[in-house]
Amino acid sequence: MKKVLITQRIDKIGSFNEERDNLDVNLIKFLEKVRLMPILLPNRYLDQKTYIKKIKPDGIILSGGGDPLKKDQRRKNEINLIKYSITKNIPLIGICRGAQVINLFYGGQIKKVKGHVRKFHKIKLDKGKKIK
Repeated sequence: MKKVLITQRIDKIGSFNEERDNLDVNLIKFLEKVRLMPILLPNRYLDQKTYIKKIKPDGIILSGGGDPLKKDQRRKNEINLIKYSITKNIPLIGICRGAQVINLFYGGQIKKVKGHVRKFHKIKLDKGKKIK
């Protein structure tokens, strides 16, 4: 079974402002249906490079949820994963926020659009521009 490394959003919960990593369980259900093994990436794991090397993911998913412009540990992890996917030629997909982080990585911009939640989005690429 192929392994897919997945990022998680960071939420602060309760009156103690406890920080937690979170992921929509529907993503896990989907990966099970398509016979992929989900491997969750903790945001605060100190030695992420070793973690990723030991897992040897067959693919990477930058998950949704949260602000793609927020420069937190998750964003730093996702930028490193984009670079890793390029270096190791591993498939990478971004879901919602994850797609926006990939867009920002390649120099794109983000603008607010009313009524964008739970909608299909068109993606435009410059035909003459090669993405490496």
